[in-house]
Amino acid sequence: MAQGKYKHLSTGRLNLDIILYVDRIPGVEDRVYGRDSYISIGGSATNYAIAVSRLGHKAVLAACTGIDPFSRVLVELLSSTGVDASRLCRASGGPGTVVVLSLPDGKYAMASHRGANNALTLDYILELYSYEQPDIVHVAGLDPEVTLKLVKRIEDISKTTLISYDPGRKAVDKPRKLAEVMGLVNHLFLNEREFKALEMNLSRSLLKDKLSAIVVKMGSEGAVLITRDEITKIEAYRVGKVVDTVGAGDVFDAAFNTYYLETNDYLEAVRAGVIAAGIKVTRHGSLGAPSRLEVDLILGKEKFTLRTERIE
Repeated sequence: MAQGKYKHLSTGRLNLDIILYVDRIPGVEDRVYGRDSYISIGGSATNYAIAVSRLGHKAVLAACTGIDPFSRVLVELLSSTGVDASRLCRASGGPGTVVVLSLPDGKYAMASHRGANNALTLDYILELYSYEQPDIVHVAGLDPEVTLKLVKRIEDISKTTLISYDPGRKAVDKPRKLAEVMGLVNHLFLNEREFKALEMNLSRSLLKDKLSAIVVKMGSEGAVLITRDEITKIEAYRVGKVVDTVGAGDVFDAAFNTYYLETNDYLEAVRAGVIAAGIKVTRHGSLGAPSRLEVDLILGKEKFTLRTERIE
């Protein structure tokens, strides 16, 4: 199937991101001055959709935004990236808003307001799923309990749709519900902190029922891929100075799913993921996701030089 024939439905949040680049995180009644600032669209599901579109697949976003002028600008900007934002749900008030304080080493602190994101419902997502009939559904940052209900209902409609889940910080809040979700999705993405907090071990025994791949994203240390055949660690791709790590994990997820759909090869998919994320961190915001040409050129050159280590 050609690149553009694949369709991803990404569900989660659409936010207004305000990023301030600072040298330190302020304390109570303290003030710091930013070296730079960046205002754009964000939210894990939105970041994923933009990256998918940049990589040549069709991306549809299932998310909610407001009816105020800020929301209208966000939708226009999102549409300009190639993401299908024509069926976003609308709610009274303003969009979700996130303020990010980003440090020189790439670490950051966040404060957020959910805004219109609170209006996201299972019925809306499922209606959009039935209409779009995507090849893959990516669930980003939604509560494990909500996600469990969603994937069960998707499975009732179709047992062939691929489902990937990146719970983000929600993974740690409800580990028992996450364990139930794991057997109902095909791909699970966690970062290293989440994986450790859940007290998981690097073991193929984690892969049960539908779950065929777990990726542990480790930032500058690369990633670990767990499949039914083996456990492999792949080094990070470093291309330049780290500018902004926010959203890099979402770009990784998008590249992984995109290349897996085309190749059915998990090792190729994780290579694409580390390359795409490695490029993203050298750029500001969600609009810094790399193009398909950029990833393909580097993937061709680095395929056999990115160090991989078989752990099991």
